[in-house]
Amino acid sequence: MGLDQNDHKRVKKECSYGEKCYRRNPAHFREFSHAHLESILDEYPGTGDFPIPDKFRLERRAIGEQLQIILEKKLYDPGKALNTKVNEGLPADESTKTDCVENNAKDIMDRDKESLIEEGRVSKNRASRSGIKDDSIDTKADDGSSKFEVTRVGDINEGKKDSTASKQSGVASSSQVKDPDYRAIVPPTRKIQDYINVVAPKGRMLEKHQRNAPYYLFYTTITAATETHRQDNSITFQEILDPSLGELKCSLQINFMVEIGWLLGHYYFAGYSNKKLTILYGEECSDMKTITQKRPNVEAYYVNMSTPFGKHHTKMMILCYEDGSLRVVVSTANLYLDDWENRTQGLWFSPKCEELPETAMPFDGESPTGFKRSLLTYLNQYQKPQIAYYTERVKRCDFSKINVFLVASAPGGHFDYNFGLARIGSLLKQHCKIPPSENHQWALIAQASSIGSYGKQPEICEKFSQPTMGKIKAGIFDGLQIRQLTNDTQFRNSMTELELKAWTAFVSVMQNFLGNKKSENYIELVENPLLQLKNMACNMSIKLHFLHSHLDRFSENLGDMSEEQGKRMRRDLRVMEERYQGRNSLYSQTGSKHVTQYAFDSGHDMIIQAANSQQKLSKERKKTSIVYMNLWLTGDFLHNFTKIQNQSQLLAKSLPKLRLVYPSLENVRQSHDGLLGGGCLPYAAEAHTKQLWLNKFLYQWKAKTSGRDRAMPHIKSYMRISPDAKRAAYYILTSGNVSKAAWGTFNKGNGALRIMSYEAVNVLTSFVLNKDFFSLDKSDNDHLSVPYDLPPVPYEEDMSPWVMDYLR
Repeated sequence: MGLDQNDHKRVKKECSYGEKCYRRNPAHFREFSHAHLESILDEYPGTGDFPIPDKFRLERRAIGEQLQIILEKKLYDPGKALNTKVNEGLPADESTKTDCVENNAKDIMDRDKESLIEEGRVSKNRASRSGIKDDSIDTKADDGSSKFEVTRVGDINEGKKDSTASKQSGVASSSQVKDPDYRAIVPPTRKIQDYINVVAPKGRMLEKHQRNAPYYLFYTTITAATETHRQDNSITFQEILDPSLGELKCSLQINFMVEIGWLLGHYYFAGYSNKKLTILYGEECSDMKTITQKRPNVEAYYVNMSTPFGKHHTKMMILCYEDGSLRVVVSTANLYLDDWENRTQGLWFSPKCEELPETAMPFDGESPTGFKRSLLTYLNQYQKPQIAYYTERVKRCDFSKINVFLVASAPGGHFDYNFGLARIGSLLKQHCKIPPSENHQWALIAQASSIGSYGKQPEICEKFSQPTMGKIKAGIFDGLQIRQLTNDTQFRNSMTELELKAWTAFVSVMQNFLGNKKSENYIELVENPLLQLKNMACNMSIKLHFLHSHLDRFSENLGDMSEEQGKRMRRDLRVMEERYQGRNSLYSQTGSKHVTQYAFDSGHDMIIQAANSQQKLSKERKKTSIVYMNLWLTGDFLHNFTKIQNQSQLLAKSLPKLRLVYPSLENVRQSHDGLLGGGCLPYAAEAHTKQLWLNKFLYQWKAKTSGRDRAMPHIKSYMRISPDAKRAAYYILTSGNVSKAAWGTFNKGNGALRIMSYEAVNVLTSFVLNKDFFSLDKSDNDHLSVPYDLPPVPYEEDMSPWVMDYLR
């Protein structure tokens, strides 16, 4: 059946949006006509700029992109004549013949694809012959039109040859069919240097990335610090989209604050303005709500939070490439201009994760650190079908080259070790190789851009310093420090009602049993703290030694006993004591009278350890110190961030020092942006006045060696350093500040870890180099580069931390 030469110019419906249409989906232009665009194309000579009328000057760029798509996809033949520019100079019958070949090929390929879809699957070989990728088959575009399309036959001089080949084979060649999801690169028509201050040479990022192995750590280029422009581990946002890394297919941006114009500008200059972009964001913005209407290839979803104290604070990218591979970026920077100019930010940029074979299972290609599983666990927390494609891409890729751990935080109560503090503590206990005898000498550096509210009572953690262990070994429990604590009204006032009852019961036991005292009502005294701790959902490990002085109590119930019966009683009691003696128990014996034993936690200097929670959590998670109950910073936080392999079950001689790196007012004042440089440091004066004790933990922001001394830190990082500051046991880069919302707090009732925010964390341990420690010596080839100076410099006596109130 012959085809009329005009059949390929099928009648289209007029788009109801008319001149206000912002769509850029080729399927939309295939289905609908746009008179204003077609009139421009009718006047277009084929080269140079489009003749866009002045009345469209505000929409010039958008219209230019639409026209480019229409031309690239050949969705409209200019109305000057039936013969297009391609067919100029050819006889009419030759032009007609070319159109017939093209339409025959289209009909054949459409039928072939329809048959494949009806089968419900596409084999790998068959798909490759037809040019269809097998990761997803969707024949419908968003507006219901077909996504499948056929490329033109090519150079018109080869028309006869291709036509003959098509007729002989009965199907179109593979070169005639594109990936149905493929979105072409759209080269920018403007110079990037006119809009962006610092532009790195294009096409060199892959080499830079390889030079930064095995850490793959980068710090943002500082616009005002030219020395950072030349650093090998400096990075701009445009370099993340560099073509040397591969042609981008689509990307997922997970972030808190997004300036959509700035972000899309970078995609435009990279040639990716037509590529699919999905955004999960945490701060509401009117531009984000309407972006899909203006740019159909961009989808943006606001992440609702269940509490105003929680934030969708994660900064992560999943970059999917046309060859099926992907890369993951964990960052500390929001997606807006200020965060990428004069602020210190950090990024971990993963190596390329190649696509797995078709026969691979979803959890094949795991990294030795379990990164893939951790990433999937985190993505599943969103429960959003809109990111299902990216979840599937993660499953289909090989993460075996990744050598870091991924730790995430997600809102909710968690009873496992997958998130927050619990995950950090678990990993460090397995992989942090500081010798136990040196653990207290390796300081914890916590560097952040914001400080949380920790409470009024940090001094309690120091009331049981070095003498504690010696006193316990010597059997001296009722010492001066304990008496001071029992008389400390501030300590008592910091407790909840349940905590105070438990503490009072313990003090009663201590005063009536210890110090060679004997109280006849010992049963009541011991039962009381057990009851009070049970009310706090904890079972206390307590052991009573029934010595000879107590045997007279048994005669009241058992009657007279012979000497032989008494010996058997003592023997049975010894067996009972041995049977119930815990491996982690420490003894406090004061003479041969009454002895009450309490279990102690190995990680804290404390008095009471509540263990074996009724929720059947593991021993480590269930222990809660009454002394540390309200001290999150120097309690749960410090305890988990200083865990090590082979940690002693005995009480530590002293806790590792905590050094909190946060800019002072003087640090901010001398920044590149003056006081405005503190705009990324949201600590409030009201919060600080309630915890002035924090000053002794604070250290200045000093970063002269990296050229970032005047670039205020929005980066968050944590590390343990040796006493000489030449080695690091681990390095953590994260979006999470030193706050309960980010890392979580352990519920006193059921032991669950309660987290309020979304965060993403990268943990670098010995897996990176297969060495126990990282060198911090810049003369070593494999040294770890950190953005601030080591060792950190403490606040001077008259210094105060930066607070946002200085900007009001």
